[in-house]
Amino acid sequence: MIQQHLIDELPAYALDCLEESERHAVERHLAVCAECRTEVTALQDAAANLALSVAQVEPAPQLKSAILARIATVRTPTRSMNWGDWLRNLQPAWGVAALAVIVLLVVSNLILWNQVRTLAQNTPVPSFQVVSLAGTGPADTAHGVMIVTDNGRFGTLVVDALPELDKEQQYQLWLILDGQRTSGGVFSVDSWGYGALVIRAPLPLDAYSDFGVTVEPAGGSSAPTGDKVLGGSF
Repeated sequence: MIQQHLIDELPAYALDCLEESERHAVERHLAVCAECRTEVTALQDAAANLALSVAQVEPAPQLKSAILARIATVRTPTRSMNWGDWLRNLQPAWGVAALAVIVLLVVSNLILWNQVRTLAQNTPVPSFQVVSLAGTGPADTAHGVMIVTDNGRFGTLVVDALPELDKEQQYQLWLILDGQRTSGGVFSVDSWGYGALVIRAPLPLDAYSDFGVTVEPAGGSSAPTGDKVLGGSF
């Protein structure tokens, strides 16, 4: 299920002013949403840099005592109070400053979100061709898939459940056209039978009609010599 991004909650989360239940809900969403994690990081960085955006001034000597006296008269926000209630308890100057911080974060949030959305809309999504390869002979439970770019110029083979070979042997991909076999490269698999190969070919891959994988001596052969373990066609 597609989750909606928490645009409205992220600025308050970055300022650490959400109630506990709301904060937990945002953290659960952040655990599965990379875009919102990036957004929160940007908001937190913006909040941390706000103090550096104005010129430094020497505070008046009586400022500290005045602040401490005012703190003693302001209620500490509780779970039953929301952020708006707490802001209304502050003096007008402090309330305006806090509100300015939130407005700045919300505006930067919306600007960044719009930039991400525009980039996603203007970025073309590449299309691919897919060829499935089924296991044969001694590897009938294996399978593979070839991912080929739409123009056929580039491709990658990914295989799974192939038997692990000794060091003197490797698997070799064959590209077949009119009965002629051209090597697409050699590869090995790990103990789980998983392996991948970036395919090299003199022609676009969609020019070939069939594909096969055989067991060959390490480094490959000029023609197939071993058992065929995978096969597929466009």
